[in-house]
Amino acid sequence: MFQKKEIYSTIKSRQMTNKSIHIISYLLLICVLCFPSCSNSNSISPELHQAEMLMETAPDSALTILNNIQSPEKLSSKEYAAYSLLFTQALDKNYIMITSDSLIKKAVAYYENQNDIPALALSYYYMGRAYSDMQDALQAQQSYLKARELGESLHATDLLIKANNSLGTLYSYQDIYEMALPLYKRTLQLLENSNDSTRISFALRNTARVFTETQEPDSAIYYYQQAIKTATPQSISSLYNDLGSLYLKTKQYQDAYDCIQKSIQTCLPSKPRYHLYLTYGEYLLKTAQYDSARYYLNRSLESPSIYTQAGSLYFLARIERQKSNLTNYFKYWDRYEQLRDSIDEDSHYENIRVVQSMFNYQRIADEKSKYEKEASQRMIIIYQILIITAALFLAGFFIFKKEQKKKKKLLDLKEQLYKQSQQYIEDNKKQIRLLERNLSEGEESLSEVKKQLFETQKLILEMENRQVSLKQNTVELLEQDFKRSSLYSKIHKADSGLTDSEWSELVLLIDATYSNFTSRILELSPRLSPEELRICYLVKIGVPVKKIAILTNITSSGVSQCRRRLYKKLTQESENAEKFDSFISDF
Repeated sequence: MFQKKEIYSTIKSRQMTNKSIHIISYLLLICVLCFPSCSNSNSISPELHQAEMLMETAPDSALTILNNIQSPEKLSSKEYAAYSLLFTQALDKNYIMITSDSLIKKAVAYYENQNDIPALALSYYYMGRAYSDMQDALQAQQSYLKARELGESLHATDLLIKANNSLGTLYSYQDIYEMALPLYKRTLQLLENSNDSTRISFALRNTARVFTETQEPDSAIYYYQQAIKTATPQSISSLYNDLGSLYLKTKQYQDAYDCIQKSIQTCLPSKPRYHLYLTYGEYLLKTAQYDSARYYLNRSLESPSIYTQAGSLYFLARIERQKSNLTNYFKYWDRYEQLRDSIDEDSHYENIRVVQSMFNYQRIADEKSKYEKEASQRMIIIYQILIITAALFLAGFFIFKKEQKKKKKLLDLKEQLYKQSQQYIEDNKKQIRLLERNLSEGEESLSEVKKQLFETQKLILEMENRQVSLKQNTVELLEQDFKRSSLYSKIHKADSGLTDSEWSELVLLIDATYSNFTSRILELSPRLSPEELRICYLVKIGVPVKKIAILTNITSSGVSQCRRRLYKKLTQESENAEKFDSFISDF
């Protein structure tokens, strides 16, 4: 009897369960159809809803779902906007480079039209992320600023943390540290009541890096130490490495060693160690442990990162130069210069110092109607200025053409001498090949003395080629012509600054005399200001500091400070005005 009751109860229970499943399924279907109330993207697509739910915890899965959506452009306007935002977000969270702004623009346009402020704020942030990947700094900044403005109106703490941090990073990449620092500090304020140790640690690290770049090592060390206290196992090794690198710059070698060892010890097995070996190699170089330095720098040279490779080659070249091994020095230095050229091309960013004011102007653009009369008057003045400017331009053009003839003579002479040098090199190469053939064919018949003689002749020819290659653009004749010019005399006798045309003439003459001096300097540091370049020019031609101060309208102490900073920018070594003068003189 008991068994029958049990069987009946089981059957009844299963029937009720099946009924419940049908009811729940029906309710779920209703929820899916009513999805707009459950999603930030207001999408009715269950796939989009699922991708949104997974975005923070499993962005790779979210991206897979989005990739599986067939023909997303056929979705409704509402769904397509949600898809565009989510797909851009998924790419960013999976560290996939965003190469186009077309999708995120769709989201921005839709949410702007719908006046959906929360979704619009998030869309502007990810538009900034897209433009950052595309290396469009101006557009990236404008997008971040708009996201931050909307985030402040919504009191959206999480979005404000992201926007301030990304904007600070953007400024840091442009060396605009006076604008980056307040943003990082604001990020830290927003994180005060947060338990997100990862974000806090990164914000502290970013602040430390700003203080490092602004030559405030004590503050940088403090923030690095605070960042280490809150670091996760995934980030602590990198922080120890950064702090160790900072200690190297301040010549605190024992502290540097301790941090570098901790960075290696705390590095997770799954993480690459190439950059750690680079820092350790630098430490060993600076403490004159050359053999060990070579070992670790060669290990870091295996890195897939061209930045780590470039650093490794730079320090290896320094070791060989220190050991007077010129053959290996040139080998490493040539490879370093090749990588540096690639890095300069990849890191080309626009200057964005004026964009803040541009954005503020856009915020008040609606008031422009009040000033239409004033604008008309300004246009009349502008037209008058343009007419006067055109007349002056024509007069200046004829003067310029006359001066160009003189400059062309110098350039033609330089080209002629360059060709002669190249021919000399080629002739030497032919002799080298002949010696190599004689050595190869007479391997057994030649005496050791004869072989040694051939080898010595070959070495001498190779050294001559190297010397000609290094010096062929510093022709004494060109330098003599330059020193006899009226501009050279004026510079050394001047008691006031130069005109713009005189500065332009000086640049042309220096580049002609000293083998494209400007472009070579900019290869070392692409972001030099016009004022810094002018100081380089004047130091190159031996103008005293007091005279440089007069010509550039800068105090003598300001010139000295600029020389010190320039030495660090160009060589990545400690600031030194005297070493800068010597470096420029030999450059």
